Amino acid sequence: MTVSKDAMGMITIQLNEKDVPSAENKPQGPSNAKRVSALLLWFTFNALTLLLNKFLFAKLQFSYPFALTAVHMATCSFFAFLIIKVFKWIPFQQQSRSDIIRHILPLAVIFCVNIVLGNVSLRFIPISFMQTVKSSVPVFTVIIQTLFLRKTFEQRVYLALIPVVGGVALASFTESSFDMTGFLCAVFASITTAVQAVMMNLLLASGMKKMDPINLLFYMGPLSFAMLVPAVFMFEWQSISTEWIYFGQPAPLLWLFVGGAVAFALNYSSFVVSSVVSTLTMTVSGNLKAVINIVVSVAIFGNPIGLMNWIGCLVAIGGVMWYQHIMMNPRPVEPVLPIRAVASPKNAGFVLASERRKSTPGLSALHRGSPRAPGLNLITADSPNPTYKGAHQA
Repeated sequence: MTVSKDAMGMITIQLNEKDVPSAENKPQGPSNAKRVSALLLWFTFNALTLLLNKFLFAKLQFSYPFALTAVHMATCSFFAFLIIKVFKWIPFQQQSRSDIIRHILPLAVIFCVNIVLGNVSLRFIPISFMQTVKSSVPVFTVIIQTLFLRKTFEQRVYLALIPVVGGVALASFTESSFDMTGFLCAVFASITTAVQAVMMNLLLASGMKKMDPINLLFYMGPLSFAMLVPAVFMFEWQSISTEWIYFGQPAPLLWLFVGGAVAFALNYSSFVVSSVVSTLTMTVSGNLKAVINIVVSVAIFGNPIGLMNWIGCLVAIGGVMWYQHIMMNPRPVEPVLPIRAVASPKNAGFVLASERRKSTPGLSALHRGSPRAPGLNLITADSPNPTYKGAHQA
């Protein structure tokens, strides 16, 4: 690079060939093979987590959701400690005690309740039906933000939720293995998933440091385990020790810890996938993952699923895809007109004038300034919210 200055003071910068990066020298992103491998592992561990949990409930008769979740949390905490502290494959994200109490503890509570409800629903209903009901998460996300955060959305967002609700309703009414307890637990699991997503956004907006899934699990796992242990001893331990036919046998206990290891592998694969693929790819893959889980569970457990069930499932998932497409491609917001201050010849104050007021319709005349700032006048729009057409704070 050569820099020169002429007699007029003009500076000229001349770049040489070595200063311009060539295509060969540009950093390469992850290869397609790595992306596909990461997605396949994510699909595999997600399906295995659901199948192993259902296997424990249906085949090993381990119908104790608190204990199952506690084993998973203990196992995930152990592996997260190994990954972060021992092998140091992922940088440790230090959190203060106040951040743990104010930010991570509320998430751990919701996270724990969500997993317990999901495990309870798996005890009573097939995986295919539970996955269909869980597709209602966007509906509850919109409802929570509308009712409690005073947030409004585009009309097409509400329209996209219609097939989600309709598909879940159709699948529910035609489900041959319908169980009210399992259905309600799946619905409440969807609600807690929506609450967790909204809470995460609020905590990030309030100053919480963004954390990867493994560091978050490093903190939330022990907290969730500590909350679950009293529930296990209060509601399940006596039944486990006296009624579970496999109590004390090593093989069934090994399956419990294998399930916890697979659950951790699911979280780790989620972390890897999010680092090598785009948000759009992960969103579309998440919908494909739900379909794969349904097909695999039907093939393995053989639960009956009729034509109307398939239609309801596909309609609900299609509605979720439409909703996600809208949220990732919002309509452009009209820009707010720039404002500049100009001196007023009539008084010692200022008049705020739009740069384009002569060519922009819809602006009112200059209004009188407030009594606390005499001589200050503002150009305001006729509507209190004239330019925002997307999701916004009301």
